[in-house]
Order: sequence, then C-alpha cells, then structure tokens
Amino acid sequence: MVRSMLLLLLLAGCTTHKIHVFNNSLSDAELADLSRAIAELGLRPQLRDLDVPVGITGPTIVMPRVVRDQASIDELEAVLNRHGLSNVRVESHSVHNHSYTDGNIGLYLTNREIARQRQAEVRRVDLNIENLSRVYMSECESIDAELNLTADGLAILEIYEWDEATSSDKSVFIAGSWHAEDSRLTLALEQTDTLTFTVAESQTRTSSGDTRGIDLLRTSPATEQTHSRCNFRYIEQVPGP
Repeated sequence: MVRSMLLLLLLAGCTTHKIHVFNNSLSDAELADLSRAIAELGLRPQLRDLDVPVGITGPTIVMPRVVRDQASIDELEAVLNRHGLSNVRVESHSVHNHSYTDGNIGLYLTNREIARQRQAEVRRVDLNIENLSRVYMSECESIDAELNLTADGLAILEIYEWDEATSSDKSVFIAGSWHAEDSRLTLALEQTDTLTFTVAESQTRTSSGDTRGIDLLRTSPATEQTHSRCNFRYIEQVPGP
C-alpha cells in the first residue's frame, strides 16, 4: 500500500505541463525559437488558433488556481525574459474567460502597441438595455467575479473567494444598479464607490467559428475595493449563416 502511494506521488510530481500558446506579436521564426526553448524545460507548448483577448496588453502567463509546480512557472517566465519578453504578468485566475486546470498553463504573447491597435478597431456597441443586460466575467489580477446586469437596471456582482477552511470557493454578493449613456456605463454598487466603464464590442474569427464580445473597460480610478480594478467581458458564439 505504501509502495503504491509513493508511486502515485512520483507520477504526480512528474506531470508534464501543457502550455497553451496564444500569439499575435511574434513572427513564425521567433515563435518557433521560443517553443523550442519551452520544450527544453520539459513543457509541451501547443499553439492555439485563437486571438489574444483584447484586454491583455502584454506577455501573460495564466496558471491554475492551485499550482503544484511553481518552479515550472518561474522557469517559463525566465525563458520569456531571455527571449526579450519583459514585464511578464503571471495570473492565477480566469482571464477573459480563459482558465486552466492542473497540468495546463496559458501563455499569451502580445505587446502594448498591438493591444492598443486592436482596441481602436473594436466597434462601438449599440447602447440599449437589451444589448447590455448580460452576465459578464471579470478581467482583473486580484479576483474572479461575475457581473449580472439585468434589463430593469439592477446589477449583482458575485465575487468568488477561496475558503482555506473548506478548500473550496465561496460567493460574496454585492447588489446595485447600472445605466448607460453614449459609450459610458455607470455601475453603482452598495457600500462601494461608483464605477464607470467604456463599452466596446469586438468580433473574433477562430477555427471553430466567430465569437462576439462586449467589453466593459474601466475608466474610474481604482480604490481599496479589489473589484474596482476589474474590467468585465461577455462573449458568445456567433451563429453560422
């Protein structure tokens, strides 16, 4: 029995991480060179046929919530630095609806200039209640959350927090109201500062079809509340012809 448990521990420790690579800044040659360097770490890079989400503005690593091999994350970040990719962000939560389970890591390769160009290309959404009353996922470093905007102007922010005592997520709810005017959305939550956002819409073409996204891009200053640092995004599959 003890021998079997030791074998399972050894196998768990030898898990090879799969690196899901999203690229819109490196040339084919640069990407191939970086992929070889990642593979030399014992990791498995796999290029994904998806655009880097608009809200990501620099090289970013998205790791699972529970990390069993921090050394692999550190080594991956060091390889990126050696290949000229500096100021790497390392996240441990959902980013633009991208999240990862144990043994999987997301790698997003972009830069601020490209991100700014893509943000400038997004089309303004028709700002009416029917278009904006949706459930949005958070895009921020500090928390995972969902923002539900209802058609009658109510807002509910659900924040997911990790409970160490139970080793599981728990939800904290904050209620409030919202309204939109021109390209500006205002969110007033209970016992917190009023937040403002610019609203933009984008479409992305992938190998599995087109997706449509509505981005709430924060314009109000960050405060001591963690959710005040968040952008929010809704995304859906576009029906085929």
